[in-house]
Amino acid sequence: MDNVALAQETLEEKRTRADELFEDKKWSEAEALYASIITDSPRNHDLNFRYGTCVSNGSKNEEEAIRFLRYSITGSGIDKRAYYYLGRAYHLNYQFNDAITYYTKFKELASPSDLKDLDVVTDLKACAFGKKLMSNITDMIVIKKDELPAEDFYDKYDLSDIGGQLLVTDIFQSKLDKKMNHRPIIHFPSNSPYIYYSSYGEDGETGLDIYVQKKLPGGEWSLAQKVRGNVNTDLDENYAYMHPNGEYLYFSSKGHNSMGGYDVFRSRFNPETQSFGAPENMDFAISSPDDDIFFVVDSLDQNAYFASARESAYGNLSVYKVRVDRIPMQMAVIKGNFLNTINAGDKEVEIEITDFSTGELIGKFNSKQTNGDYLLTFPKSGKYQFAITPKGSLTTFGYIVNIPPSKEFKPLGQQMTLVNQNGEKQITVKDQFDKVFDDPAGILAEVYRELSKLPPNSTKFNLDSLDALKETDKVLVDAGLDPYLTKEGLKAVLKDGIEDLTEAQADEKKQANIAYNVALEKSIEANQKMVELNEQIKLAEATDDPIEKNRILEDVNKAKAQIEQLNNESQVFIDLAETIEKSIADKQVRIDKANEVYTEAIGLEEGNRDALLAVVSKNAVYFQDNVKNGGSVENATTNALQQGAAEQKRVQALSEEISD
Repeated sequence: MDNVALAQETLEEKRTRADELFEDKKWSEAEALYASIITDSPRNHDLNFRYGTCVSNGSKNEEEAIRFLRYSITGSGIDKRAYYYLGRAYHLNYQFNDAITYYTKFKELASPSDLKDLDVVTDLKACAFGKKLMSNITDMIVIKKDELPAEDFYDKYDLSDIGGQLLVTDIFQSKLDKKMNHRPIIHFPSNSPYIYYSSYGEDGETGLDIYVQKKLPGGEWSLAQKVRGNVNTDLDENYAYMHPNGEYLYFSSKGHNSMGGYDVFRSRFNPETQSFGAPENMDFAISSPDDDIFFVVDSLDQNAYFASARESAYGNLSVYKVRVDRIPMQMAVIKGNFLNTINAGDKEVEIEITDFSTGELIGKFNSKQTNGDYLLTFPKSGKYQFAITPKGSLTTFGYIVNIPPSKEFKPLGQQMTLVNQNGEKQITVKDQFDKVFDDPAGILAEVYRELSKLPPNSTKFNLDSLDALKETDKVLVDAGLDPYLTKEGLKAVLKDGIEDLTEAQADEKKQANIAYNVALEKSIEANQKMVELNEQIKLAEATDDPIEKNRILEDVNKAKAQIEQLNNESQVFIDLAETIEKSIADKQVRIDKANEVYTEAIGLEEGNRDALLAVVSKNAVYFQDNVKNGGSVENATTNALQQGAAEQKRVQALSEEISD
């Protein structure tokens, strides 16, 4: 066999092995093989699909993955999964609008088996949640970061201040857990007889759920029970941790309002009902579109550990030690372009930014060699000094920019141009802060991606002053609000609450109308059958044939049972509608109160912290009920519909038709 044939055979063997690894989702191994193959066939659309998918899931370079996957879908007859994985790459890159576009395309084209394997419906919901969660960004104080194999990630957790120990054990496995090879990580506390952990239970119908068991006086354990309340969903819940004070259960979930994969949530325990309230997402940057798990907080609510797959190689996790405190981020972003009129091909420039008043270095930024674009981030609005150095130049040019305050987080435009004026090189800078970008979400995605990397940054903050601030602003902490809350932040919290409640209320009104209509249909049908039944009774009375009379009376009895069933079903829907109406009325009370507090917030003097604290303190009950305790705005139909049978599912179907 000649060398050409041998080389071809080697490539074919590699391709076969890579394809097998791909289908087994062994992304990193497949990525290495495809990398050695695609150089010989760079325009092969299927190879681009497979390699791009592996890059997204293996080495986690989403920008690179998007490049290959976008090319792959330009080919005819491409594997429909390419649309899904392109959507997922955009999803992981915080480009939620683009992700929704390609997820939707996959949903339209995919086979039933592909739809079963790739849960695109959940991913679409996650993108919608992600867009909303990204509207509230705070700065995360990161003390330490380590990357290690996923099976050992919890070894980095220090429990010296918490007590107890972390164990991966099969003692509490159900039969299904053993079959699924699920061994939960469990925190065995030193000061409580309760343990919380994840399990498939006996049937696994709702995936992994959080269970609780109690150690009895004799040393045995009670029967496992799902935790009561709002923690568990039809999707997976895992990595449970109960705070030492018994107030909050922290856990990871793929349900609720996750922005993708596992997000970190916490749910407050109500000792009166022995149940957990509505979970709250711990928000960006603890939660990301990738898996974020096992949030463990120390007893003083100061430091926490959690793990994430967002930056780690496939099979690894990064473990972060962070401060629980979140610093409000009033970030500003400039998306600019550098134009070189002297040498058009040289598009590189370095921009060093310092705070004008303090001289503190904000950062060093570079434009892209390919097109001259640059992205500058500022911690807040204000005055900044630029030191601009074109590539290869010994001359640095200065510029002062005033970043205006803005209620909306959006990119600001800027044009930077190198020109020759009277024989001398000059840099001109033109601020274009009103510029409308074609894809502002895509620009901000670059910012989100950088912020999500969470490099250690604790040296930038005075941690002692953070502790002192937490004490002085206990009224905010107790209300479930940010201890650094500003007037605009308070207005945003109230506005979001009003919008959520109004949206849920509108949906419930639709549900109530549907329930009443179905109840009416059932009642009308029962009345019609009653008329028919009376006619049958008359026939039975008029006949002398005992056999015929018995037959008619049997039909009468069947009709009576049907009428009773219809009347019962009608009452079920009337009861359901009345339950929903009570929830609508309750939401209206909450909306009215929120509007009242919002009016007070508008009247606050900017920067008057005492006045802000007074408003929060005065309305402490509102914030306790609607912010700290989760402020659930789930529809009243949720539990009722889950408990109903076929006819109640019809209400849900009708509701979905209306929503669509």
